[in-house]
Amino acid sequence: MKKAIFLGTVVAAMTASSLFADPTVTTVGNGGTYDGYGPYQTGSGGEFTLYSPDLATDISYYYSGAKNQVPGSTPNFQTFCVEGNEYIYGNSLSYVTFSGQSIYTDDPLSKGAAYLYSQFATGGNFGGLATYSYAPAGRSASAALLQNAIWALMGGQEGQTAANNASNPFMIAAEAQFGGTCGLKTARLARNPRRLRNRIS
Repeated sequence: MKKAIFLGTVVAAMTASSLFADPTVTTVGNGGTYDGYGPYQTGSGGEFTLYSPDLATDISYYYSGAKNQVPGSTPNFQTFCVEGNEYIYGNSLSYVTFSGQSIYTDDPLSKGAAYLYSQFATGGNFGGLATYSYAPAGRSASAALLQNAIWALMGGQEGQTAANNASNPFMIAAEAQFGGTCGLKTARLARNPRRLRNRIS
């Protein structure tokens, strides 16, 4: 299954096996479209649930609705896909490294995508223009809309564009934040982005 993920305000993407002692994450949880990706995974994108004791400090800063959604596998956090041609697999271990772009297309993290994920991870209000439902009843619909906006802002991943997301409240919020060009600008992050690398044996 094609997947790539978003981690904190940082990009997660797939590469070959690590030779270093990088932190690890494991996809966990059932109940979404596909088992092993988390209870709120929708379609071919996020929300994904990643378990990682190695990232416990980072995860501790997440909003309560964006972390520890799979009891028994804590600490864990929710994340989204940024690159349609990169892969993670259900109930699988991957390595995290530092980078600022996706692996397959080398697309840099856009300001709009970084902003949207940051708002999600911190329980932000998206500039008052969008509302993410962290409650189970509306969560899948929110996840699908946020995922589509992130894909559009990452260069049209999975066929998502600004045009076919014109009424998407998350796209509207990102464009309002950055003057309508947020998908074209590279994010400048306070710390290096982290990439996810799947272990290949």
